[in-house]
Amino acid sequence: QSLNGVWLNKQRLDPSKVYPIAEGDRIELGVPLENRETAEYEYEVIKDEWEKIRPFLAQRSDLGKAKSSRPKRKFSLEELETCESEGPSNSRCKRDRMSCGNEPLDESWGQAEEAKRLTEKMDVKLPSPGPSEGDGGPVHGSPVHSKAVTVPQQDQKGSGLVESWTGLKKLRKSLEDTMKLKVKVQEKQTAVINVKQKRRKCDQKEILVMEQELQELQNQLCMEQEHQQQQVEELERTFCKEQQKLEGEKCQQGEENLKEQLAQVLQEASDYESRFGLTHRALMEELNRNKKDFEEIIRAKNKELEETKV
Repeated sequence: QSLNGVWLNKQRLDPSKVYPIAEGDRIELGVPLENRETAEYEYEVIKDEWEKIRPFLAQRSDLGKAKSSRPKRKFSLEELETCESEGPSNSRCKRDRMSCGNEPLDESWGQAEEAKRLTEKMDVKLPSPGPSEGDGGPVHGSPVHSKAVTVPQQDQKGSGLVESWTGLKKLRKSLEDTMKLKVKVQEKQTAVINVKQKRRKCDQKEILVMEQELQELQNQLCMEQEHQQQQVEELERTFCKEQQKLEGEKCQQGEENLKEQLAQVLQEASDYESRFGLTHRALMEELNRNKKDFEEIIRAKNKELEETKV
């Protein structure tokens, strides 16, 4: 659809034929500009990685929006009469005329849908007024309304349990951070050993710096473990309060379910506590062994340096 045709390497292309293109070919579209021999638009075929080109390409969704955003042509009365006089052959005029006439229907349909959604939201948010104490007649209510009344009661009973679950999630996150910190300590220990095995003149200073970093990581690991212990103790206190609260309450709806959930939380907290104790002991033993190995390596290195000086 170029005004002056499509040109490939200064040669005009025949629209009825297919032409292959290769890297380095130049494609020109449009008419030449003033005081220039080249066309209005010039393109050069390049070859590059897909990941580099992809951000500059138009998305399919954008193309669909661009097509749908085209304004429809609205005919005047004279043009509509002309379309009718031309007969059924001009189907495009009739189609556009029908689309113009259906616009009020689309608007009213959209308003009806919006009103329906608002009504549904109101049904969910507003609880149904229950029967009075003196009224013994049947009450017909929707299931949505009954849920809206019972859910707040369950929330009141399980508010402390939610707090317990939140504390347990924090403890899980703290355990994950501790595991990551342990990996960092092991990586730093491996790096120190590798540097010591290379036997360079500047190794002594570098080893001291890395050992200092290793000590900082170990201190950070100990602080994280102390923080975990505090979290475990706080969770135990919260669980005890919830258990006492449940024992002191009378029979209420959902009490059995809450007790089962509380037992599950206590069991999981106990598992985490035992796992934390084993991990802490194993880690401290490993750190002590590595510390002894480092001291032996440093003594051997110092002895070797003294012998070299002599």
